[in-house]
Amino acid sequence: AGYASMNYELIDYRPADLVKLDVLINGEKISALAQITLRSDAYHRAAKLAEKLKQLIPPRLFAIPIQVAVGGKIIARETIRARRKDVTGYLYGGDYSRKKKLLEKQKRGKKKMKAMGKVKIPADVFLKVNRK
Repeated sequence: AGYASMNYELIDYRPADLVKLDVLINGEKISALAQITLRSDAYHRAAKLAEKLKQLIPPRLFAIPIQVAVGGKIIARETIRARRKDVTGYLYGGDYSRKKKLLEKQKRGKKKMKAMGKVKIPADVFLKVNRK
């Protein structure tokens, strides 16, 4: 309800073993979500970050991989499952080959969508990720 202020004074610089956590969503590096952390704490922070992003990013019609990397090495990964659309819901019983054909067509479409699809991250995700 009130305001606070804090005064501080720099004592000195100390060496620390720090690494940069890069976040890749659908193969694209998102620099706004990058973090710097201690190397010893990197794996736990990366796993927590990937899990939180999985909960916050809304699902699409294709699977979205979320990867957290240190340098070029991926240390944590989560996948947002694709939202399913019932393409065979209107079919009645009988010939299975028609159902199989529709599911194959859907599979090809999802593969194409994944290759071309862009994942737009809502603005509130950036705020919620940095909140403890």
